[in-house]
Amino acid sequence: MGGIQGPTASGAVGTPFQASQPPPSAPQKEKRVSSFRVYALVMAVFVLGCTAVVLAVWFGQMRDKPSSEPTTTTTTAVADAPVRQPKAAKDTGEEPEPEPQPRRTTTRKATTTAPAAPAAPKSNPGTLTVKMTDQTFLTTIEVTCPSGMRQRAAISPGGSATVSNVPNETCVLHFKGGAPARFSPVSGGQSLSCYIQGTTAVCK
Repeated sequence: MGGIQGPTASGAVGTPFQASQPPPSAPQKEKRVSSFRVYALVMAVFVLGCTAVVLAVWFGQMRDKPSSEPTTTTTTAVADAPVRQPKAAKDTGEEPEPEPQPRRTTTRKATTTAPAAPAAPKSNPGTLTVKMTDQTFLTTIEVTCPSGMRQRAAISPGGSATVSNVPNETCVLHFKGGAPARFSPVSGGQSLSCYIQGTTAVCK
């Protein structure tokens, strides 16, 4: 038979079956819930901090990339593209027809040119011979020219007069010694037969 155990060193009475502990009170439950909440909040803050660091590093790498990469890639792609060689023309024994050249339209500027001045008459001097068929009261003849030439010659008893070095111009023949008369045009190298009719000189 088992006996009843006496008191233990801790002062508690021993029993064959140890009694179960009472459930925790309400304040203890609230403390546990509060500790769980604090732990969850700390974890959430930690996760957000890690996410922010990762995003910052990623955006920093994107900004550090040179902006000329697309241009380099495009240039490389163009350089690597195969170059098409022109097809060799077949030798048919005939010369190829020349390609039509585009017509060039040229606009000519209207130029106004002043009319050319009339050429001065040749002034090769010559001898003017005058034969009078009627020398009534006539003694001399005189020749005047536009160039300023002015020369006189006496009429001989036979009724003739000669004036040398008369230019090839439109000169005037004057008759002196009687009624004033004149005849034009005359020039060097002519030979005239003249007579006076009233106050008019007629020469052929």
